[in-house]
Amino acid sequence: MEYKYKTIREILEKYEEDQLMDALDYMHLEFEEDAEETELISILEEGLRQYGIELFYMLGHDDLTHLSRMKENHGRFTFRDSEDPSAGPPEELMEIMGLMDLCLVYPEMDEENPELITVHVSKEFLDLFESFLVPERLSMAGYLDEAAKIIKGALYYYGALELDKLHEIVMKNHGNMDRKLFNRVLSYRHSLTHEYESVYMEDKEYIVDADFENFYEIEDTLSWNRGQGYKEFERPDFLEAGDPLYVEKEEEYDEIYDYFYDKFTISEDVKKKYSHIPDDFYYSYFIELLLDLGRKAGETDEVVEAFLEEMEFSSEEEKREGRKLVMDYLNKVSRWDNLGFANDEMPKLKLDNQNVVHMKAYLGKKKK
Repeated sequence: MEYKYKTIREILEKYEEDQLMDALDYMHLEFEEDAEETELISILEEGLRQYGIELFYMLGHDDLTHLSRMKENHGRFTFRDSEDPSAGPPEELMEIMGLMDLCLVYPEMDEENPELITVHVSKEFLDLFESFLVPERLSMAGYLDEAAKIIKGALYYYGALELDKLHEIVMKNHGNMDRKLFNRVLSYRHSLTHEYESVYMEDKEYIVDADFENFYEIEDTLSWNRGQGYKEFERPDFLEAGDPLYVEKEEEYDEIYDYFYDKFTISEDVKKKYSHIPDDFYYSYFIELLLDLGRKAGETDEVVEAFLEEMEFSSEEEKREGRKLVMDYLNKVSRWDNLGFANDEMPKLKLDNQNVVHMKAYLGKKKK
């Protein structure tokens, strides 16, 4: 069996112009916005040939493992797509999204067996990248993945940190990683793309969660929890919180999920327009959004009231019970404006269950 795609360019020619531009952005390669597609391909082609070490720092352990296996199988691997359209993308496809973001691999449906998908990589790229697919490099990639996960965990708990403080956390919890390697993880790791922004205050660099400036200014952090400072977390805490599926206080979270399950309503227009999407998907997304915004925003009571307006309650008493359930949960989880502490750990700041603001007032305030 031979490689289907011999050159890097053959793979790149399969991608759309906007996908090529995204890949160029990921690799920090300069290009003109009005450049022809062939020019974009040429720039990216040269980048993929020349910047092997940078690509290594961008790609994760799973990415390299897939490439290694594909090298053993003439630049391909095949998996079966789900026959259920509501099941979502296959796990195998999700695992190669980072490689697809960089236009390194290309998935194709089998014309005779549409449920089979084969992912291809070019022989040229694997030959150039071969030295990065050895066991020692794969082990190193796993080490760098964990550092990136600790960074994401720190952003989950704190929202914003001085760059030096973030490095201190990574050093303490990840084998004394030196500053040079830490900077490479922060700058290159694809798993951190769109996860944070870099901002400056008084000549100090801060790393802030991508959502941070939707709620606060970096100057706000100067007044937060000045008595206690940052809450201390252990290595497992950071690694858990760095997982995109992480849920704090899972038992209480499940209680909220069950309580509101039969009270959530979806408009008929939305159902009709997106009939292929299960109702459970909307509900799960809505609950996750509520609890995420609730612990990040300073105006938590307003977020909760907006959430309650999307529910159908049989009585005011039932609504009060639901509000208390959510507020009690949000008092138990970490908050950015407490530098990782929960409100229950800071009694003077505990949220009140009263004086919520009506949704219209909340939206009106946001528009000003």
